[in-house]
Amino acid sequence: MLLALAALLAGCGTTYAPFTEDVRSTRTLADCVFHLPIDVDFRSIQVLDPVSGEGPFKPDGRRTIRIRASDNGRAVSQGEDWIAVDFGSGVVLRFQREETKSVYVTPGWGTITIDGNRYDMLIGVISGTYVQLHWEPPKPPENPS
Repeated sequence: MLLALAALLAGCGTTYAPFTEDVRSTRTLADCVFHLPIDVDFRSIQVLDPVSGEGPFKPDGRRTIRIRASDNGRAVSQGEDWIAVDFGSGVVLRFQREETKSVYVTPGWGTITIDGNRYDMLIGVISGTYVQLHWEPPKPPENPS
């Protein structure tokens, strides 16, 4: 029973690797599936969904978009040292190559425009640090035996 549970959990866990300059030089960006290493929320700066009602726990009308680590992203544009990745829901993030480690990162703070509205990027309770771009390495072929 315990082995079956362990096998089930191992099959569910997916790990993604940091996207590096070495990977970029050996892969076509159009073939890469990108991910964020953590869930990231984007909260509208302005009230986009007005709410009625009273009370201390009523929503404030700000829209939130969550990009999960499991969500797929695709490269939509690139430059010599940057890549823009579309994660869906209108979220396009630009990742810059970090010179010392040769990985691609984006600030984990600030605002971006999504569908013409400004959103704050939020990571957990406090925004901060840099977010690395991860990718999904191709799976090795399965043995038919």
